[in-house]
Amino acid sequence: MEPIHPSKLNVSDIVWEVSQYGSIEIVITTKPEHKDNKWVWTARGHGGEPIEYLVTDGLEHYGPRVYQRPAIPPLKYLNGEETTK
Repeated sequence: MEPIHPSKLNVSDIVWEVSQYGSIEIVITTKPEHKDNKWVWTARGHGGEPIEYLVTDGLEHYGPRVYQRPAIPPLKYLNGEETTK
């Protein structure tokens, strides 16, 4: 699964930020802009607080990484079964 390039993101897209610590569902709130070799945009998670994103050209491997779906299933669906945790 390849990350979504910032140029492909649009306002109101629902995507997942994935890191080594887990995945969070976010909604894109501003169209990514490319300026000074950097992509910048904002999104909101479930808490509603704005999250500011920045990806530097040539350093994309440092993240953030945004995908169409989570890399790890949400906890309630681990092992293909719904849990109460």
